[in-house]
Amino acid sequence: MTTTAAAAAATEPMLASFLDRWLARVQSPRPLRAWSMCSSFEPARLFPGDRNRDRSTRRRSWLLLVDQLASTDDADATDTEAVLVAGVTIYEYRHAGAATSIAEDTPKEKPASATAAAAAAAAVEAPEETTLYVEKVDTTGYMAHAAGATSRLSAAVALVLGYLDYMRTTRTPVAPLNIHVFARAQPQYLFANSAENSCKRALDDRALVRWWLRTLEALQNPSRVPVAVDSVDAAKADTANEVSSDGIEHQYWLVPGYAVSELGEWARAAAGHGWCYGVPYAPNAQARRVLPRFPDDPIARMLDGAASAGMSVCDFLALLALGEECGSGRVTGVYTLRLTACTNAASLPTGEKVDSASKERDDADGAYAAVTRWLMRHAGFATLAEARTCTQKMAMLCKKHHVCPHIVPAVVVASSPVAADGKPADAAVPTESKGVSAVVNNLQSLVRKRPVSTPTETPRAVNNLQGLIKRRKPA
Repeated sequence: MTTTAAAAAATEPMLASFLDRWLARVQSPRPLRAWSMCSSFEPARLFPGDRNRDRSTRRRSWLLLVDQLASTDDADATDTEAVLVAGVTIYEYRHAGAATSIAEDTPKEKPASATAAAAAAAAVEAPEETTLYVEKVDTTGYMAHAAGATSRLSAAVALVLGYLDYMRTTRTPVAPLNIHVFARAQPQYLFANSAENSCKRALDDRALVRWWLRTLEALQNPSRVPVAVDSVDAAKADTANEVSSDGIEHQYWLVPGYAVSELGEWARAAAGHGWCYGVPYAPNAQARRVLPRFPDDPIARMLDGAASAGMSVCDFLALLALGEECGSGRVTGVYTLRLTACTNAASLPTGEKVDSASKERDDADGAYAAVTRWLMRHAGFATLAEARTCTQKMAMLCKKHHVCPHIVPAVVVASSPVAADGKPADAAVPTESKGVSAVVNNLQSLVRKRPVSTPTETPRAVNNLQGLIKRRKPA
């Protein structure tokens, strides 16, 4: 049992508070249940081409959201009325920062031996960094929203922002945080056969690129995300915990194969929110040295190929645009954010709680292995009945390993005023937004209609030209 694993197990309650804050914006009329599971940290190679940063550790986190169809707040309620609605998988890496050299700061008057010693001691490593790779985000299409909610957040967005906000706030104050996303459109990512559900709205490639831009912008400026007036607690929490975008060192986005001039309104909107088009690496730097390699990542697969040997970043991006994932007219998105050290970050629990967290860590490892194995090999979400069965099985596996969900209370949306006849006072004109419709001007009474003549039994006389025709007399 390592100190890192124990600390990870002890941070779950803090993660729940961040999920609460963001899931309140979903405005579900029923209580939601959120499961968070993660593996233990294991050795990994994030930068194989850089000896100074080659050593790293990683873990994989799963966030699963269940819509409690039964109207109950009881955590022990039957799971047959519950269904998985959204899921997110994220890799977390901890590694050394890029080494810095202080040889240029060595005084010139020192002898060569002293200068050499200073240069040798200049391998001063930067503080440990945390890198997050958002691997997959998926929904099943069975989410139900509160009727009358005029501003709501999707469950998938809430899960992503809740976890990223948690990592941003609880990181070590002096440690930078890097966030990487590779967006590629697929009908399903985590939930098998969910694409067969007609209620699921899978985004196409262009819509997915815009979706990630808006989602990551909401992380930088939480006040831009709408909050319902009835969600008072969520609004207070957001006001108290709002974090400005001042701590962002850089934020880059790239659509491989497209120049910024070809993106039109996309590029203008992104530039207005501080996005830079491209990647945060020197064009002539070696691609294998500076680009991180993540699991199931098209960039990592191309870096491992022989064609990328000795390539610069500029040449590699040109090759990436012609690859299988980004070529053939497909639109993909590459996003890279770096958050600098912050002064108001809450530090993670220390290693003093190793013994007390050992049992919880073992349970979390067991639940993670069992649930991920079940979802990847046996689960199916083509129909609501199948989705409920899979959700029930997942809940049983978690209960077996003593992993309990976090209950997110339902959001009560104010109902419309009711008239004396029992009908809603504003239910006259439904709109596509399903919100309260505005009064529409009715100009029907101002239109003067042309009177319609009543037909009579005697037909109207018709001009008869028969009498004007002169006929020749027969000879």
